[in-house]
Amino acid sequence: MEMSEGEEKWRCRPATIYHSFDLGNGHCFWLTVKADTAIRRRIFEGQQRLDTLHPKAFATLEGAFKATLVTHLIHLEWSTEGWMRYIDEWRLIFEKSSSMPKITDIQNLEKECSIHKRDVAKLEERLAVFSPKHQQYMTSSVSELKETKVAMNQNMQVMASIRTTYKQLLDCTEPAKRLGKSCSDQVARFCDRVEAFESILQIQCRRIDSLIERLVDTKDLHEAILQYRDLVVNRNIALSTHLSALRVETVTEDMHEIAKRTEMDTSSMNTITFFTLIFLPVTFLG
Repeated sequence: MEMSEGEEKWRCRPATIYHSFDLGNGHCFWLTVKADTAIRRRIFEGQQRLDTLHPKAFATLEGAFKATLVTHLIHLEWSTEGWMRYIDEWRLIFEKSSSMPKITDIQNLEKECSIHKRDVAKLEERLAVFSPKHQQYMTSSVSELKETKVAMNQNMQVMASIRTTYKQLLDCTEPAKRLGKSCSDQVARFCDRVEAFESILQIQCRRIDSLIERLVDTKDLHEAILQYRDLVVNRNIALSTHLSALRVETVTEDMHEIAKRTEMDTSSMNTITFFTLIFLPVTFLG
């Protein structure tokens, strides 16, 4: 795991390394495929600092073998770096990022919902901080952390394979005779260093597991809150619809009352008209 220059963003940059060692003449071959010169620079620095990597050390089979082990350690040490800082930054993001709801918001939500349960507008405003974009952010974060853990597990598998290979090499009689007692001690120390590197990665894997578990729990709570928010919105819509129906019913009753009064007025007018038609001619004749 390396920090990109200029972007200030962590990148998981893989490296492909091939190595062979000839126990007959001590010749070794290394092929490293990587997008930058980080490993090459480390090996050059190691040649300047370590006598084991000095060109004169390759004059003997024993010296070439020890140089091979040291070169392995340079590669393996590089593969363990950056993970701790990467995980630390993720923790800071989860604790400080404004793009995620705070855990205190989730814990206090039930209490606030009980306070605002009669005020739907306030309740909706309170629940507005939990949006689907937070859910998407947490989902993508979980996926990235899982991919990171896969890369770390691959590194540990490679380390275990290298350690097993060199242990089995010394279990064979002929290679052990060729390399001598000092190389056997060097292999033992090499295996101890590799196990230490594996332990470092195992610790970081456990930290990632803890981070993923925490994020998944928050994501589940957030999803439940989104469902509750939808329930509140639907309840608000149903309440508004019910109130509208009540208003329509009231208006209908008023219209019915007006119609009844109009009918009564019409009946009265008919009576007046009838008596007018009876008495008006008599009055005219008189």
